[in-house]
Amino acid sequence: MVLAADGMDEGKVWEYFAELQNRMESRFNILTFICIGNSFVRFEELPDVYRGARKLQKYLIIEGYGNCISLRQIQNRNTEAIRMDETQLRKYILKREKEAAVNYIEDLFINNIRKEAAVSSLYQMAVKMAMLLQDIKKEYKLESGRFHDLSELIETIFSAEDIHGIKTAFISEIAEIIECMHGEDSKYTPVVRQIIAEVQKNYKEDMNLKTLAYRYHMNASYLGQLFQKEVGCSFAQYLSNTKNSIAKELILNTNMKINDIARQVGYPDTSYFYRKFKQSYGVSPASLREMKKY
Repeated sequence: MVLAADGMDEGKVWEYFAELQNRMESRFNILTFICIGNSFVRFEELPDVYRGARKLQKYLIIEGYGNCISLRQIQNRNTEAIRMDETQLRKYILKREKEAAVNYIEDLFINNIRKEAAVSSLYQMAVKMAMLLQDIKKEYKLESGRFHDLSELIETIFSAEDIHGIKTAFISEIAEIIECMHGEDSKYTPVVRQIIAEVQKNYKEDMNLKTLAYRYHMNASYLGQLFQKEVGCSFAQYLSNTKNSIAKELILNTNMKINDIARQVGYPDTSYFYRKFKQSYGVSPASLREMKKY
């Protein structure tokens, strides 16, 4: 925070603090992150200037220690959403491809998030990833004492000191999910595993338990009971959950119209899609898209 007259050269202020920062590091071995507020002449301006400087603290996660930052430096930051391929990451996890999933996270956080990005874009992408992992755990009824629930994971995101802390939290959570899925997979009979794979691949089609039972030469009633017992929900609910999960990704990551998304995931009736989606997520597709703008 600098108390000075209007028109003070911000470049000189930045140079002063950068030099101070270097001295502190060399003499005391202390790493700092300095936020430079606007200059002011009237004492009553102090609260607003202080709040402005505090807002800059969140940029520590992108800039890292050993840097100075001012409001002017972030004015032209790119506020566009950071592109995350949720479908691809989901495939890596469901196929238990741990190395591929970890490499994707490493590349996303290290190579695709630049210092020119706005910190709000980073947080928005991280929250989407946390929601994706929560959906997978909920959909597959995964349980582990080492899991973080959605609120804990989001708290970790916003309390992390740097981008590596967020990356590490996601890699740890994904590794635990994949490990848990290996154990869960052994609980499914071969026919249930086949049905789950069929849904993941052909969720757009008009699928029902009767046609699947005919394909696998089984009684439809018995197959329904078996699926309910092993998966924890009916086949119809599982299919609906899968459709709605894919729809959520399209709502958050594309500009497709809601009607087109409904058809894309296999709902010819948009009104029915709205009802099923709200049952799953507690909000309508249109409301979720509005939340995306946050």
